[in-house]
Amino acid sequence: IRYETASVDVLASAAYLDRVNDPTPWTLQSQPNFLNNSRTVCRVAGREGRGMGGVVATLRLTPNDQAEALARFSWPDFAGQAMGAAGVVAAEFWVADHARSGIPSREKLLRGVADQIASIVIVIHATSEHAARAVLAQVGVAAALADAIWSRTEVGLYQLAYALDANEFHITS
Repeated sequence: IRYETASVDVLASAAYLDRVNDPTPWTLQSQPNFLNNSRTVCRVAGREGRGMGGVVATLRLTPNDQAEALARFSWPDFAGQAMGAAGVVAAEFWVADHARSGIPSREKLLRGVADQIASIVIVIHATSEHAARAVLAQVGVAAALADAIWSRTEVGLYQLAYALDANEFHITS
């Protein structure tokens, strides 16, 4: 699930914290079943391309030293390679806001295990699973992930099932 907000400040607001600290019956039932949850508040640090693909490849990266990783990782080079691949419509570079990601809530407690926080997330929007897998191979993901600057790396592949525009959604009490 991907949530977009006007600002990361929304995810530390009283209204948001009131909601995650007063779970609905469905949340109470479902949250304990979430496994390997990776919920990270991020700022978009870079984006190339347009729209959202039907399939998204993610690279969730946790560096040994974030400043060193950000200095050594070239987003423009990576994005240029990704956007040159067939079937890729967009690529995004997200950087975690660790303070907001770590705010405690009752909802988090329901999962029973701390959320995994990824310091850097690369999101590649593609038109198909084949295109997403091909771009991961083309941009040398295996070599990039083997780099000693990362303490943890994870690759994910997701298919878009549903999207809701902000104009169609609002929280009511």
